Amino acid sequence: MLALFNWSTYNTTTTKPSPSPSVELPFYFLCRLFNDLEIAEQCTAKTIRYSKTEFAFTKWLDAVRKTSRERVRAVDILPLIFPEEDISRKYSLKEAALVPLLAYALGLTGTTRGRLLSEWRIPTATNGIPCDLAGNLGSVVEWVVRASDRGQVSGLTVREVNAALTELASHSGFSDLEGHGKGPQPSGRTKAQILTELYSQMSSLEAKWITRIILKNMSPLRLSVWVFLRIYHPMMPAVYHMHTDLKIACERIEEVIARGVDSRTEAGRADFAAEFLKPVVGVNVEIMPCEKGRSAEHVREVLGAGQCFAELKYDGERMQIHFDASQPFDRQITVFSKSKRNSTRDRAGTWRIIKSALGHDPSFIRSVFASFPSSSSSLGTFATNYHEEGPRPPVCDCILEAELLVYNEAEGRIEEFGSVRELQDAEGGSGERVKLGARHFLLVFFDILYLDGKSLMGRTYGERRQALEAVVRVVPNYSMLAERVEIDFRHENGVQRLCDHFSHVTATLREEGLVVKRTDSTYNPGRWKRDGRGACWVKMKRDYIKGLGDTADFVVVGARYRPPVPGDMLKVPPGTLNQFYIGCLENKEDVVRWDARPKFRILFTVQHGLSAKMLQALNVRLAGRTVRFEFEENPVLPYSHTYAVSALLEPRRPDVLLLEPFVVELLGSGFVRVSKYAQYYVLRFPRVTRVQEERKWKTEGVGFGELQEMAKRVVRVGDEGKSDAEEQEEFEVIGEQKGRISEKRKEVEERGEREKRRRLETKMIPKGAATQSTESSSLSTYGSIPLHAFASSANEVEPQPTGVHSPLPSSTPSPSFVVTPTSSPPLFSQSSLPSSPSSPPSPSLLFFPPTCIYHIIPSSHAAATRESMGRLGVQERNVVNTVDAVVEWVIGGDKEERVGVVVVDRRRETVWRKVRAYVEAKVAQSG
Repeated sequence: MLALFNWSTYNTTTTKPSPSPSVELPFYFLCRLFNDLEIAEQCTAKTIRYSKTEFAFTKWLDAVRKTSRERVRAVDILPLIFPEEDISRKYSLKEAALVPLLAYALGLTGTTRGRLLSEWRIPTATNGIPCDLAGNLGSVVEWVVRASDRGQVSGLTVREVNAALTELASHSGFSDLEGHGKGPQPSGRTKAQILTELYSQMSSLEAKWITRIILKNMSPLRLSVWVFLRIYHPMMPAVYHMHTDLKIACERIEEVIARGVDSRTEAGRADFAAEFLKPVVGVNVEIMPCEKGRSAEHVREVLGAGQCFAELKYDGERMQIHFDASQPFDRQITVFSKSKRNSTRDRAGTWRIIKSALGHDPSFIRSVFASFPSSSSSLGTFATNYHEEGPRPPVCDCILEAELLVYNEAEGRIEEFGSVRELQDAEGGSGERVKLGARHFLLVFFDILYLDGKSLMGRTYGERRQALEAVVRVVPNYSMLAERVEIDFRHENGVQRLCDHFSHVTATLREEGLVVKRTDSTYNPGRWKRDGRGACWVKMKRDYIKGLGDTADFVVVGARYRPPVPGDMLKVPPGTLNQFYIGCLENKEDVVRWDARPKFRILFTVQHGLSAKMLQALNVRLAGRTVRFEFEENPVLPYSHTYAVSALLEPRRPDVLLLEPFVVELLGSGFVRVSKYAQYYVLRFPRVTRVQEERKWKTEGVGFGELQEMAKRVVRVGDEGKSDAEEQEEFEVIGEQKGRISEKRKEVEERGEREKRRRLETKMIPKGAATQSTESSSLSTYGSIPLHAFASSANEVEPQPTGVHSPLPSSTPSPSFVVTPTSSPPLFSQSSLPSSPSSPPSPSLLFFPPTCIYHIIPSSHAAATRESMGRLGVQERNVVNTVDAVVEWVIGGDKEERVGVVVVDRRRETVWRKVRAYVEAKVAQSG
């Protein structure tokens, strides 16, 4: 094959083979381009790296174009350069599944080199793999194959490699080779046979890059698809924005080249836009990007002083719906997910909902109403009107954007994120099944891009919304339009109105956030990216705004090297520990009280938020202080662990476990249930905000039970009506197992509680500060605070766990202590609890940990106290614990009479002194 090459000046610095005009493009020639790009990636300066990358591809493309264009097309080379953009071919092969197949294909099964291949991740030189290659499977494959490589290149062409990859993709049910969203029929050969034929002919260089192509991870290359498309043809980025299937975009640009369209003239650009820059039903359109809104004022700065609408951002799964009534019944609907994947079959449960919303299935509403005789009367009235009116003027074809949610008829609410996948069965869910279910899909439509042969992408948002309202029929609980509120930034109260609405949506309605859109904005994602004019849509979420996200301290117990994936901006050397495993204590109460051996449940991973400098410091700190991960308990570790196998972890097991875990503060965007089988919640989209060096990993990280309680307060709004038995059953499901304590431990616990209460009574209540009431306590009685923890030894009751609120027993009266206020209380009075005669007591008993000191805060100083605690990073929680300073408002009523109790752990007294000094200075300053 070497005899067919012409040695040319494709690259002036090195001699590279150039394809002869008489042959097709060799795959080896493409691999040499990859090597040049990899060398360019080693430049640290971003501008130099980009210029060298562009230069290398331009020179390579000029050399390729010396051959006839019929033999070298964009559709042949671009899906290999950008395999992550090749949405039609999915291989379902990650490193864990690919390594044994490669060992078989290379004939290394059971050999020393086969063992080295299986240990490709280990960042040590003890096994013979160079440290700078470990962690990158493509580089390790090249190193292993080089031992038997004779320096010859294969005779494989780019077309032959593409054909083999297409055959390999036919074994994955996620591939969409025919464009119908239906999994292809596997070829007659197995994956191992296909790979054996492919790899047996390849050199070590070719084996490296074909491995990376199959993994859809070209790291360390960080190439911009838009730059390469522009180099290939100036108008190709615009085509790809409109048709985000790379194969189709390549075919369209080849048509532009064949027809000789000149985009340099005004007439040529007009012809080009009319012919090639319009959406096509059945081909995914790029979604409109959003700027992140850091505050209401920032939203106004981005969008300018104009009329906008704030749409409710529903926390579901995005769908781009293509409808064509002229197609056969089972081909009328095409659905694309946010990742551009054809998800039509997966979304079969929404087909009848879509058609009924478009007026093509009036019988669906009556069948649904018949399935729910107890449904609201509004649904029945709607069903009658819908049937009498008949379908609207038929929609020939359209492209709609919607959010897919799950509606619960029994509870009358939209369920939290993650319910869509739980409801969807293995076949994607049938329309009949969804119709008869008490939990069913709900579609929220928010935009329309195409209607009856005309593109609406050039129309304003206001015009598109009017068209959407005219097309979509709202079906209660099944289809609806996105709720929105007008925000006019031309008025002075525009920013304040947005603030108030955002607070209502996130705090009261528990929704994800808002998307603020200019009324005059068009749907043109390409222009926003191309000219940098700024966004016309701004997304507001709690975690985008400093101080509003879900933040808590978690314990890192394990780590691994995570190979870079497309989109990663942080470049780290191979073998660097850059993904960390978060564990939560399952026995935190026993660890805190009895110094028991910690037992962690490893729940999820985090890799975002750390800078290169922080990663380097962590790796230096962890050097020599880790052990290799094993499922069995390791006696060397100061803790035991349970590996929670879930979609968030499997098969990405940690490489190492830490001999000394550490605490990090994580910021998340709410909570998510990992699967329908594991009924527990974890932090969603976690990222590290800081490493808490001073925190103790045994006691100061969030426990598993605390994590579930935090999640329930955020996402589970329907739990208030559950009985104690239901709550106990749920706790058992998620692993809390409350109340299951051995009799021996219970006896020791009771004895310890009695002794602690005696010490508290002596130490915490000044003489004369409290008088005992002879009447039975009542939660409706004003002026009294039942303090179970301060009960005298003569009136002892069953001890309860500290740090837990428990309702007063209804059958057995308990002693109540009325704490009388003293005259002229000081700014911070310790261990005295003044009451307000016009304020109701807390609806629960307070159990304070014995290791804490208590301070009283007058309501006039509450704001300053909260502010100072926020500045010092002290967490405010609703449940008393033994770690942080906690504000517990125990007396309700008017703001002027509200009193707070600060519970401060003795170990945190230094922080409390800073809070107290800050508030005293604030009060003195205000006079």
